[in-house]
Amino acid sequence: SFKPAPVLKGGVVQAAGAGTLRQLLVLLQFGILIGLTIAAAIVHRQTQFGLESGLRLGHDPILSIYVPGDAGYCQRSAFSDGVRALPGVRGVACANGILTNYMSQRYRAPDGREVSLSNATSGPGLFELLGLKPLAGRFLSASEADLFPGAPMERRLDRTYPTVVNESAAHHLGYADPAAALGKVFVSVTNVRAGTRHEIVGVVPDYAH
Repeated sequence: SFKPAPVLKGGVVQAAGAGTLRQLLVLLQFGILIGLTIAAAIVHRQTQFGLESGLRLGHDPILSIYVPGDAGYCQRSAFSDGVRALPGVRGVACANGILTNYMSQRYRAPDGREVSLSNATSGPGLFELLGLKPLAGRFLSASEADLFPGAPMERRLDRTYPTVVNESAAHHLGYADPAAALGKVFVSVTNVRAGTRHEIVGVVPDYAH
């Protein structure tokens, strides 16, 4: 857009209409750069949270071994006793799929609603092995009263089985406060042994598996 005559005379020449556009483009580039920097920082912090704090688990190595039988049998087996005796083993606990997979069933909440919850059978010491602490109540013990039969048809409908739920399950059952869920009973609806009664004795924090 320069005119040849003024340029050849050595006068001051200004390009018409380009200054404002250049300034806007520069501001836009800096704005995009700042936005990308903020987005990268957020993604980094979310990744760190997901890999560390979000798991709510310790960083000690945990080895999962498949053992035939239910959690109660595994807990009292010679195999578990042998693993406990190995040098460097800090703890042993048994569970039916709690570290790898959960079954989803329908339950009747204390207020009469039907809710869908994921579940797994675990023996005593599992949550302690994972480094978790109860938000309310207690975890399962090794006493016979706390053992839950792995075979559905062995579950008695005339008794109530101690059960530990996590924060989300307590919320779905109608309790915003973990302490308010203690002592409440919910009943299996679609389980293989429908009518099995579960009493909440403890609430564990939500954790990744």
